[in-house]
Amino acid sequence: MLACVVSACSDSKSPTAPATPPAAATLTKPVADSPGDGAQLDNIRPTLTVVNGTPNQSGTRTYEFQISDNSAFTASANAVSSPEVSEDSSGRTKFTVGQDLQPTTTYYWHARVVQGTSKSDWSDTRSFKTKLVGFNRPGALYDPLVNSETVGSIGGSGNITWVPGEGIRMNDELVYVVYELPQVLSSGEISVEVTGLHPNGPLGKPRIFSILDQLGAIASSSRYSMNAQYRGAGGNPNNCIAWKAI
Repeated sequence: MLACVVSACSDSKSPTAPATPPAAATLTKPVADSPGDGAQLDNIRPTLTVVNGTPNQSGTRTYEFQISDNSAFTASANAVSSPEVSEDSSGRTKFTVGQDLQPTTTYYWHARVVQGTSKSDWSDTRSFKTKLVGFNRPGALYDPLVNSETVGSIGGSGNITWVPGEGIRMNDELVYVVYELPQVLSSGEISVEVTGLHPNGPLGKPRIFSILDQLGAIASSSRYSMNAQYRGAGGNPNNCIAWKAI
């Protein structure tokens, strides 16, 4: 005997359609705000500020900042990428560099806004110059004197005044800045920027700059020397700039 039971059932409900994923956010790029393009800074850890980008939908937004010593933002030892920076509700978002940048260097930077999987275009690229810092190394000496500091030593009377953003004001003819070169300068260029010279200056031969063959020597006792002088009244002729090499 063979018995079988066959049963069937039916459901009148329609199958559930798959949920449509939300559309990705559309983001406009932020606008670089500060520092101004090409700005000369007095520090090596700048704060970068952008005007926030705008989204077409609500959500959590963060910002990415890139800094490089080249405008193509190719990989280099001086490149910096920020961690995620939360958007500031004030309308401007800031990032302060957390490491020392190379001084006396031009850097480029830009930023973009991120929301979920969406990223805006990078902001327009801007540049800034880090704090001017002098150096004295074999074959090269540079001393901007603009930050109330020098890589040399103040000598003579020591009667100077630091002028912010400009340099040193020599308050008499007996003060000077001296640099001990780590290597003999056999060829090259020596230059200095000087302001404030005026007609009918003091008598004598005040030196604008000079280079001697030994530290602590005076020009008259040096076998080798070169100097540039400002000769005021009685300058033969008066008010001339003279130079000589011995």
